[in-house]
Amino acid sequence: MPALRWYVSQQPPTDHERVNAVDVMAEVAKVAAEDKNMIHIKVLDLPEQEKQLVIDTAGILHLGELTAKSYLDNK
Repeated sequence: MPALRWYVSQQPPTDHERVNAVDVMAEVAKVAAEDKNMIHIKVLDLPEQEKQLVIDTAGILHLGELTAKSYLDNK
């Protein structure tokens, strides 16, 4: 299905010396710019999270709202 749209959300990577050397946000944005069916949703404003690598309920709801908005904006 070549016309299928992909909605890819991306949160900022964990601040750690092993991952800070790679600009992951820019790399994903570059891939999205080359594929008209990939919608890159940059989520830079998640509510404060208690744990790294685990999104809590408030974060999941916020992520869902941003994904839904992106879907409506790109219909």
